[in-house]
Amino acid sequence: MKILGINRVELVVRDPDQEAAALGGLLGVEFDRSVTEEHGVLSRTSFGMGLELAGPTKADSVMNDILDREGEGLLTIVFRVDSADAVVEMARNNGLEVVVDLDYGDGLEGYKCYRQVSLRSDQFPAQASFTFAEYEEA
Repeated sequence: MKILGINRVELVVRDPDQEAAALGGLLGVEFDRSVTEEHGVLSRTSFGMGLELAGPTKADSVMNDILDREGEGLLTIVFRVDSADAVVEMARNNGLEVVVDLDYGDGLEGYKCYRQVSLRSDQFPAQASFTFAEYEEA
């Protein structure tokens, strides 16, 4: 696995739309809007800024558990990598928990392919999760 750089930082917030509107107005940036129905997550992302604001869309969202336990704050740092498969293998070999493995294939606008793997471990600083994304832009 080779880390190619930082793609973005994700913050968990209670209302991504409200936070995106406030930050967008303050900093003059646009945030894309997407929903991952499977996990009940609303994301507002500015790839140009390298920031994603994620929050719940429904009562049983995984985001509610995080917000209840830890409050708003850092969710994960997303690193671009050359191989998501190598990330999963590294995690298994080192006893790291794979929290999410999302493969969008070519179904994510602006990308020929996109897969991200999120890991959680007490080995990471500040109790953060790390996410690794393998992708090719369209």
